[in-house]
Formats: sequence, structure tokens, C-alpha cells
Amino acid sequence: MGGKHIGTGKYIYICTACLIIFSFLGCATVQRADGDPDARKHLVLGCRFLAEEDFGSALRENLKVLSTAAGSPYRDKALFNIGLIYAHYANPARDYEKSIGYFRRLLREYPKSRLAVQAEVWISMLEVLKKAEAERREAEAGRKELKREIAGLKQELKKKINTGKRILRSRRLLASGRYAEAVRENMKILSMPGSPFKDKALFNMGLIYAHFNNPDMDYKKSIGYFSKLISEYPQSPLAEQARIWINVLNVQSKGPNRWILKLRKRKRNWQDRVAMISGKILVIDDDSNLLEVIRMRLESANYEVVTALREEEAIEAVRKELFDLAIIDLQLARTDGISFMKDIHEIIPDLPVIILTAYGTIESAVEAMKKGAYSYLTKPFDPRELLLQIEMAMENRKLTSEIKRLKGLVEEKYNFANIIARSAKMQDILARVALIAKTDSTVYIYGESGTGKELIAKAIHLHSERRDKPFVAINCSALPETLLESELFGHEKGAFTGAVKKTDGLFTQADKGTIFLDEIGNMPLSLQSKSLRVLQEQQFYPLGSKKPVKVDVRVIVATNKDIKKEVREGRFREDLFYRIHVIPITLPPLRERKDDIPPLVNHFIKKFSKPMKKKVKGLTPLAMQKLMLHDWPGNVRELENTIEYAMAMTTENIISEDLILPASGLSPEPLKPLNEAKAEFEKNYIIHLLDLTKGNITRAAELAGRYRADFYNLLKKHGINPDDFKK
Repeated sequence: MGGKHIGTGKYIYICTACLIIFSFLGCATVQRADGDPDARKHLVLGCRFLAEEDFGSALRENLKVLSTAAGSPYRDKALFNIGLIYAHYANPARDYEKSIGYFRRLLREYPKSRLAVQAEVWISMLEVLKKAEAERREAEAGRKELKREIAGLKQELKKKINTGKRILRSRRLLASGRYAEAVRENMKILSMPGSPFKDKALFNMGLIYAHFNNPDMDYKKSIGYFSKLISEYPQSPLAEQARIWINVLNVQSKGPNRWILKLRKRKRNWQDRVAMISGKILVIDDDSNLLEVIRMRLESANYEVVTALREEEAIEAVRKELFDLAIIDLQLARTDGISFMKDIHEIIPDLPVIILTAYGTIESAVEAMKKGAYSYLTKPFDPRELLLQIEMAMENRKLTSEIKRLKGLVEEKYNFANIIARSAKMQDILARVALIAKTDSTVYIYGESGTGKELIAKAIHLHSERRDKPFVAINCSALPETLLESELFGHEKGAFTGAVKKTDGLFTQADKGTIFLDEIGNMPLSLQSKSLRVLQEQQFYPLGSKKPVKVDVRVIVATNKDIKKEVREGRFREDLFYRIHVIPITLPPLRERKDDIPPLVNHFIKKFSKPMKKKVKGLTPLAMQKLMLHDWPGNVRELENTIEYAMAMTTENIISEDLILPASGLSPEPLKPLNEAKAEFEKNYIIHLLDLTKGNITRAAELAGRYRADFYNLLKKHGINPDDFKK
């Protein structure tokens, strides 16, 4: 995301080359020096061992030089040689402190030595190496941590999928009367640590021991499972049903009486309802009597039912309403149920479908399942089997949706895939965003409309420690003052006309997460003081309340206005400005980062290809040139609209220039060859220089960074007379 770091390997290569050069230089110097003969002997040997790449012996000989008298003229050379050895060859752990220590000792003890300057260079180079190594280790630790987090999420997702499969399998076993196997499946779920469906398994065990596996009418085990569900999962939607079952079983265990008959009836009603998933079902059949029977059966099980005798009625209903499941007869009035199922799936692709038929065959059942039907029932069918199939189909749809959601979170959570940026400016901003996300500081995003301020705000949230908590966004200019205050801070019942119940504000909803205040420059002055209190004290008073509400939120604000100018003109509080202007980010307009236009165009083409059912490969060169010449006052949003229009209007697989900005008046000339374009630029550049210098050749050549003779050659080449520019 920013500039590339030079690899540590390149530095080591430089170190190796310098080591060999300086070692031979040192040896040559020793041979000409005078002084202590023993020290000189050891230094010469050290240099010879260095030349032979015997670094252990070289180190020993140089250490012997250091052990000589303090006034020895060879100690600075020995210190320098040892610094070189530890800089690389004797340092597999890349700990450069020893080498730096010897070089600094040389500077301290022999500041006037001719090797002092080289030692300073080596210290600077090794400090860079230390920093590069620290950054490498930090990056490696970050990668390992990211891998661990992703592995944990994958494990959690796999556990949830496996447990969901066991739940569905146990219900199928219950429906087929294989109660012992159903008990084993649910016990496996209960034995799994951290299982997300333990409340359902406890409820299933309670049901099994309440009736199916309890010939002696001893309800202690059943009540025990229901009680455990209530105590361990009080917030589960099954907890209330478990309480009703406990009351029923307690009364039933005391012996038959007239109340037990009523309770047994209630128990039978609940038994059909507890395993059901409420939803809306569409039933299509050309038999009106059968439709009425199915409607009564399903409505008694708490389902909302819409029936249709003709295919046109069903299609109209699917377009107007949302359904959780469809039941289709195989033999309809105008078509077969399998073909009609395809028509419905074009509108709602993931809608589960159950096929009904009086002409059931293995071949038709296999075909229905291959074409996308969830299950298949033959008339006359058992109503209980139909209800069980509906329940399993809806449960399967929920599980599939949950898997897709989790996968989407994993992909969105750990990358900037939603932000397309090739330019250096945007790469630098994304690098800063990665650092900012790790803090809880307030972020101030400035940019023109359409530059992607909310996209950056979401990226900061998704890469922060608050990523699993809410991200709440509001446009401060979209609501009037009275509604904006209620929306931000909430209100008590009766706080104003129409406040029929207590409502939490967006700050409360964003607790432990992030709130994004877009267009904060348009916030009324009366609300700015209240917002300042939230930022300072993390608490506020809802409308009509005397009790403060404490919150823990990270605040990100954005604006396309010059807030400093707004402060000077009295339209924005100065104290609030300094409170929100903690970490500023300025997003460049699209006209200043035109390198991003080609990848953005490719992204938008892919985005619109699927809904428009077109296979557009790209743009012609002139169309792309037209995009690059435009100033884009509407920024990325304007570019997106431009590509959407071109995609809608094109009849070819390549978008031509006449579909790009047709109302802008831009008519780009054909692209020139490179040499011709360079020559034209060079001529215009020289003319501009002569205009600035009023024909002064010496000054113009100096500005161009050329010799006078070279500049005269350029004038002759392009046929320019400098006298024409003198005034």
C-alpha cells in the first residue's frame, strides 16, 4: 500500500561486497604501517584469514590486536574488522547490536581515525537493517495471527454446519419413528463443546421422553431436559414452549382428571406447533378442494397460506409478496409443476419447493430433485409427513443463508477488496487506514461527494477491534433538526407528539461499535453542543429523559465542506471541530487519481453485467481516452452512473466512445504515436519557457536543466525564433 521496502537480502549483499573491499584495503594499509610488531603481525594474519574467508580465525586474530596496549596504532583497524565480521558472517540471528557496538567503540576511542567515517556509514546501514528486520518480524507475527483467526472462524463454521446436519437428521429419525437413533443423534449434539444448537437438542430430548420413549408415563427425564433448556438458554425462542411443556407434564403426572383432558388437548396442539417454523407458504394446484384442505392443515399449524388455481395467479403473487416455501402440483392446468418451478426460481432463486402428484414415479421424483425441488410427496399424502417436510425445508434454507452470511463476513472482514485503488494517493490512504483502524480515536474524513467516504469508514470499522459490533451510519443533512435529534439520541414515550413508545437512538444502537456521522458540516448548531457532550463524556440524555445513557462508541465523521471556514463564519462550533479533527483523512477527487479509472471501469462492468445479462468485455481505446479526459465533478459515483448508462445502451460486447458521456461535448482526437506526442510536448514546453523568460536563452536553458548549446539545438530542431518572445 505505500512505497516498497528494499529487501533485507539486498542489504546483506551490499554488506558482503563492502566487507571484502574494506578487508583488502585494511590489509594493504597494515603492510605499510609502523608500530607494535606483535599487533601488526596479528592484524596482518586477521586480514589474510578474511581474504581466505576463515572468519573464525580472523575474529581471533583481531581480538588479539585489541588485547595489546591501549596506545597501539592498530586497535582502530581491529575494531573496524570485528564490526565487519559481526555485521553478517558471524550473525545468523540478524542481531546487529554487537557490530554496531564495535563501530561505536571505534568512534568513541578513535574519533580522528580515517576509519571513523566508514564506521558511521556502517552504523547507519546497520540501523536500517535492524529496522527492516523488526518490520519483517512484526509482519510475520501479523500474518500468523491472521491465519489463526481465519482458522478459528472456519472451525466455528464447520462445527455449526455439522451440528445443523445432525439436527435435521434427528428430526428425520423422529418422523420415521426411529426414536432410539434420534436420542443418540441429539446426545451427540449435547456432548459437543460450544455447539450452537444445544437448545434445540435439549428440546428434542424433552419431546422424546415426554411421549415417544416413555411408555410408563414417567415425565421426570422430560421435565429435566426442559428445565435444563430454560436455565442454560433463557433467551432461546424455545424456552417459553419448554415452560408450557413442564406445566403440562406436571399436571399429567398426577393422574387423570377433567383438567388433564384439557391439558392433553393443549399438549397435542403444541406438539404440532413446537417443531414448526412460522412462515408464508404458496400452494399451487388445479384442484380447489385439495387447496382448501391444505390451507386448513397449514393454517392450523400457524402458517400463513396463499393459494392459486392458475399459474398466472401464482406468478403475480410471487412478484408482489415474499414467500418462505412453495407447494406445487406436478400436473397443472397449462404446464407441468417442474417447468413452473423454474419460472418461480427465476424470481426467487432460493425458494424451497415441494412437488405433489397423484402420478408418482421414481423417474419423476429424481427429475424433480435434479431440477431444484427440495422434496417430493405422492397423493394421497400423510399431513404429518407434509408438515415435517415443510419444517425441514425451511430449516435447511435458514442454515444455507447462515453459511453464506458467515462466508461473506470472513471475506469482507480481512481485506480491502471493496476498495479499488491503484493510484499512489489512494494506496497511501489505505495504508494509513490500516494503522488508524487499530485505534479508537475519532476520524475526520474530508472529500467531495462521491469519493467514497462511507466506504473508507466501513473499512476502518471492519479492520478494528470493534468489527464484530454494530456499524451505524446516518446522513446529518437528510433529516430536519427535530427528527435528527430523536434519531441520534432516542426518546422516551410521550417526549413529543407521536412518541407512542420508547425508542433507542443511533448512539445507543452503536454501543461497543462505530457510528458514522456523514455530512456533519450540515448538523444544526443546537445539536452540535449535545454531540460534543457525547464525544467528551460518552453519555447523553434522550429526549424526554432525566437519566443519562452511557455508551462506548467510536465516532467517524465525514464532510464535503470546509469546516474551518464554517467555524470562521459561525456556522460550526470551534470546540466541536477540534474534538472531531483528531485523525484527518483527505480523499482525493477522481480527477486527481485518474490511474484508478481503468480498474474502476472494469469493476463496474462486472457489477452490471450480471443483472443486465450482458457479456461486455471492456471499452474501446477512444472510449477510455474520453473517460480519462473528463474532470469527474461527481467523482466515482458519476463514473459508476456513466458505465451503467453505457452498459444499458450498448448492443455490442465492447463499449464505444459515442456511449461515453454523450452530453459532455468531449470529442477526443485519435491517439498519436509516442514519438509525435513527445515532440509536440517538447516544442510546447520550450515555447512556454521562452514566454516565461521573455526570450532569455541563458535563463530558459537554466530552467530546462540544459546547456546553452543543447538548448540552441532544440530551438533549431523545432524552428523556434527566440527573438519572437522578446519584449
